[in-house]
Amino acid sequence: MIQPTVEEKLTKRLFGVKQSTRSLFKFQAGYYITDENDNVMFFAKRDRFGFHRHIRIHDGDSDHGPIILIIKDNTISDSWGHFTVIDQRDGQVVGHLKRKFFKSMFRETWDRDPNEQVIAYAQAKSVPKTIIRKFGLLRAIPIVGPILQLFMRLHFELVDPKGQKFGEFSRKATLRDRYVMSLGDYVPLDPRLVIASAILFDTGESR
Repeated sequence: MIQPTVEEKLTKRLFGVKQSTRSLFKFQAGYYITDENDNVMFFAKRDRFGFHRHIRIHDGDSDHGPIILIIKDNTISDSWGHFTVIDQRDGQVVGHLKRKFFKSMFRETWDRDPNEQVIAYAQAKSVPKTIIRKFGLLRAIPIVGPILQLFMRLHFELVDPKGQKFGEFSRKATLRDRYVMSLGDYVPLDPRLVIASAILFDTGESR
């Protein structure tokens, strides 16, 4: 069976992101990036400790595969997130992912900014749900609060600077973190930035 190339994998318009439970025992945050048929395309991992916790995305289903992308953490706190996406194969800087801290308190926003020009951004679909989820307001309710908090799922809409929506990123109702990124025919981003964003939406929100 002929395996798809990295470039073919990057052209997917629908893919999933799910946490790796094995990585929890290695003090890492690990993620499988799957295609529409749940076949693993890439594996991403991020150390849980350290001032700069870079993310490495490997081709294949483990960290034994070649590194395709490095998401360089330029800050010591994801609240002020600023990351540089580098293609490890040729050293090219693909772009930057920046987070607006104060705006993100109520409606998380991540900017993709290659060459100092914002070409797209992501925002939480619901402001009330964002506030409830971020501040854990439901956890104060005895017994049922933590259960209700699970339903305040992460849900981003991807739009270009003109406000045109071109995709969604949403968490599914599962015990382990599992997400789906769905894109339309029009995508104004380099696909490598799309993959990098999908990982950051989870790990950068301390999910």
